[in-house]
Amino acid sequence: MNWKIDDIFRFKVVVIGDAAVGKTSIIRKYSLNQFSENYKMTVGADFNVKVVKFKDLGEVSLTIWDFGGQEKFEEIRRYYYYGAHAAIIVFDITNRDSFNNIKKWLTDLQSEVGNIPYLILANKSDLQDDRQVSKSEIDQLSDDLKIKIFDTSAKTGDNIEKAFYEIAKECLSAYNIQFQT
Repeated sequence: MNWKIDDIFRFKVVVIGDAAVGKTSIIRKYSLNQFSENYKMTVGADFNVKVVKFKDLGEVSLTIWDFGGQEKFEEIRRYYYYGAHAAIIVFDITNRDSFNNIKKWLTDLQSEVGNIPYLILANKSDLQDDRQVSKSEIDQLSDDLKIKIFDTSAKTGDNIEKAFYEIAKECLSAYNIQFQT
């Protein structure tokens, strides 16, 4: 996998999860600092690019792929996984089914690209009154999978930058690239 071009580290990050969990909103908030209540369903896939800066390393470019979470895109999804260096799995705290499907998404991902770095986003943290997934359930999943889970809100931007910075760090670590945070 070609992860360094012209002295810039470049990583493909796939963002996956059920439909309507906020994948597009998260990506747009991170890459464009925009939020809309009315995004249309992602048909197939889309991508954005964002550069993360590290003190001693310079720039790390993340090509962030947004996949349609609808079941009808399941067959073509594997083509978009190709070449992924890392993944972010998103669920909606107000949608129990999206939480229950995390392991399905992880299995799907690993069957296509093997064990790549990933993390999980518990999105829509701004909607606490509508919460269907408890914090203790999320903590238990984090312990079971031995993975970081970030509470995020695409609307407010809570932990969005932090999550993508973390996935950039995970990519660098996976390729044994020394860096300072």
